[in-house]
Amino acid sequence: MYRIRNKLARAIHDWGCRSILETPPLAIRRAPLVICSMVSRRDLLMYLVAIKLFYRRIGEGRVCIIDDGTLDARCRAILTRHIREPEIIGIGDVDTAPCPRGGTWERLLHVLSLSSRDYVIQLDSDVVVRSELPEVVALYRENRCFTLGTRMGSRIVSAIEAATIAQRHDTTHVQIASEQRLDRLESPHSKRYVRGCSGFAGYARGAISRSQAEDFSRAMQGLVGDLWLRWGSEQVASNFLIANSAGAEVLPVSKYVNYLPPFEIGQASLVHFLGEHRFRGAVYMRESRRLMRDLVPG
Repeated sequence: MYRIRNKLARAIHDWGCRSILETPPLAIRRAPLVICSMVSRRDLLMYLVAIKLFYRRIGEGRVCIIDDGTLDARCRAILTRHIREPEIIGIGDVDTAPCPRGGTWERLLHVLSLSSRDYVIQLDSDVVVRSELPEVVALYRENRCFTLGTRMGSRIVSAIEAATIAQRHDTTHVQIASEQRLDRLESPHSKRYVRGCSGFAGYARGAISRSQAEDFSRAMQGLVGDLWLRWGSEQVASNFLIANSAGAEVLPVSKYVNYLPPFEIGQASLVHFLGEHRFRGAVYMRESRRLMRDLVPG
């Protein structure tokens, strides 16, 4: 029943947001910034809303799209028309070894490759930007990493503290199970962690190398075994890598939020409409429709 309700809610959402296809294409301004997203055919309209509302506030940078394997010729034509010369790469073109394959590891590893030359912002397709993003702009200009916070992760803590918190929970979910073992990493007292959300995150130029991601992945797979191959391990890696980069910050959780009803979005600057709560109450659609009006000149 959940799948049926979700499919119906998605269809209603897309119908309500179809006017995004009538908005002008982005005016791309070159800068040492890349906005990278993994995009699927079913999320095409959502992504166009996300990137256009975000670009309106950031004002510069090139766009990179990772095709999750479902974008057909029509989807690519729409993306090219609205974004103008986006870089589109196939998910199969990203070599993930020795890290896991799937579970958005392709996205993380490609982002790290891009960040060797430019600042990279990872933007999920279900993000809606409602107002100016001064904290994000400042961190980009200062070349410092950031992540979207969560109710359980509003600050960067030591790996020891993160493990202690996770050990209060009895679950085999890969994220909690991995966090429970952070205190078993080599030199855990010198390492940090944040229980953030990789749906919106910034990777400073030259701050995190692919080899760091590979080393962390090997270490965690050694601690949790094949559990590390499940969906969710990429989030742990992103959280760890960002937390251990110099000058990293967690975005203010009152302004940059994950939508969890009955939460009121209030004065939030950015809302991530994630997971099972995404379409509940049609808040996502109403906000998208309201904000899309500002994308039309005059």
